[in-house]
Amino acid sequence: MSHYYYNSAFDFVSNDGNFGYYIEESSIRNSSSVAVTEEYVIEVHYLGDVASTLSIDVSGISGSYLDDIYYVEKGFSDYLRQGTDGELQYDAVNGIATTTSDIIAAGGTSWGLEQGSVDPAFGLIEIKIPTTSSQADQEAANNGEYRTHDYLHLEAGLYFDVIQADSTLVTSLQGLIDGSITLTQFAGDLNTATSSNVELVVDKAALDNGLTLTDASNAV
Repeated sequence: MSHYYYNSAFDFVSNDGNFGYYIEESSIRNSSSVAVTEEYVIEVHYLGDVASTLSIDVSGISGSYLDDIYYVEKGFSDYLRQGTDGELQYDAVNGIATTTSDIIAAGGTSWGLEQGSVDPAFGLIEIKIPTTSSQADQEAANNGEYRTHDYLHLEAGLYFDVIQADSTLVTSLQGLIDGSITLTQFAGDLNTATSSNVELVVDKAALDNGLTLTDASNAV
């Protein structure tokens, strides 16, 4: 994948381009998210090819430095997936399976979890689309370089759960790839298809009106 431009979006990007993290809340940066009260919040993004399973293993935890660790998982709306599809499972440490503060208090030094889904839920899909910039504009911005295509990166959940489930969006995406519609038109079709579902539209106004955001689904 072409992740060279991610360096300006994250505080760190791994050498293979598969992972990036952004410090959302710390002593040097205040979060723009609603109601963040934790001392440190770090967003970790998997940027590699699509995947359907996630496994996290944390070791070497010391109660001298940490009193708790929270993992805000990528959840799934019941509108998109049902039952246990995408369900998160915590590993048991000293008989404790969920609350990391209890694990640390009990002297545990490790913690982990797994999450899996039928369709891929993690990573990005890279699609070539016709360029949206003229040759002159590209050459001026890229030291004389020009290419006939751009890259569209779609988050796996958006592609499989939303676009592939809607024949209108499938046709719209194909039109974008073929060059028969513009990126703006595709974005408009996507907005029309999702704006009527309150579970896919979470903003400050919705939160103020009582909607509860319990996971990181809408932050991707």
